[in-house]
Amino acid sequence: MSEKQPRRIAIKLLAVAAVFALIYWTIGGQWQDIIDTTKKANKATLFISFLVYGVALYITCFRWHVLLKLQGIHLPHSEVLKLHYSGYFFNTTTPGAVTGDLIKVAAVMKKSDEKIVAAMSIFVDRLIGLTALLIIVLLALIPAKDFLLSTEDHEIKLAVLTVSLGALASLFCIIAYCFKSSLLKVSLINRITSWFNNKFPRLGVAFNEIIKAGDLYQNKWQACLGLLFLSIFAHLCLGISFYLIGKSLGLEVSPVLFILSMQISNALSAVFPLPGGLGLRDTIGKTFLLAAGTSSIMAATAPLLYTGIILAWGLIGALVFVYWHLTK
Repeated sequence: MSEKQPRRIAIKLLAVAAVFALIYWTIGGQWQDIIDTTKKANKATLFISFLVYGVALYITCFRWHVLLKLQGIHLPHSEVLKLHYSGYFFNTTTPGAVTGDLIKVAAVMKKSDEKIVAAMSIFVDRLIGLTALLIIVLLALIPAKDFLLSTEDHEIKLAVLTVSLGALASLFCIIAYCFKSSLLKVSLINRITSWFNNKFPRLGVAFNEIIKAGDLYQNKWQACLGLLFLSIFAHLCLGISFYLIGKSLGLEVSPVLFILSMQISNALSAVFPLPGGLGLRDTIGKTFLLAAGTSSIMAATAPLLYTGIILAWGLIGALVFVYWHLTK
């Protein structure tokens, strides 16, 4: 066993423990009341919520398939589906949000000699999805302004402020990358780049390879822009799925708050190495609903039902993964 392995195991165990702790806080000793409330939920609306979440999940699959094609990697749609849903299962059930991505990259690398290109497709896929999420956060701040100014929940304000600042910084970095050719002509930046390449030649070569792969996507910006708009729709579907759960419980809360809370949850979930963001998403969802004036039971039940939908699609991903290996 390597020296790093015990540390990795400890981190995974801490992540799983954190998930259970957050879910326990969400339940708050109201387990039986939550079960009774769930039984009263409108089952047809819950099923529509499940389907809407599935639409968002399929869009992310389609996005990755297009990005692979843009890089000249042509895989059958059925194989991309298998890889994507299998990856979703591992992203949902293992600490961090990259385990499934590593499986997808490894599988694509077997089909292509362009190793960095295969890895870059995952990176750009994540980047487009994250950009869409951040755009929705910034846009949702406008209709949610009155709620954010009136709420006395400082945790919500801090979370929204953190993600909003992160969104602005990320969008600035993306814009800077798009104009990197002009920036590299600046004397100071050029000297820093040259120093880095001389000091760390291997990293410099790898970095330049990544830049080349990224340039291919930049040259096909029209397709990437289309995927960005499609990704915005996908993230809206995630928020609408959560809103429909609220409707199934009879909650009269603005859909903007459901959409905003979901984007804040997903953004923070990308930072903390929790399995699929489980626990953290429940906590944030409950906090938003409590601040919106819903009862403690309803505020806990809605995000837990949403977690149930995520796990249900994760189970479908697990079945796809098993089927994929049995049919190899």
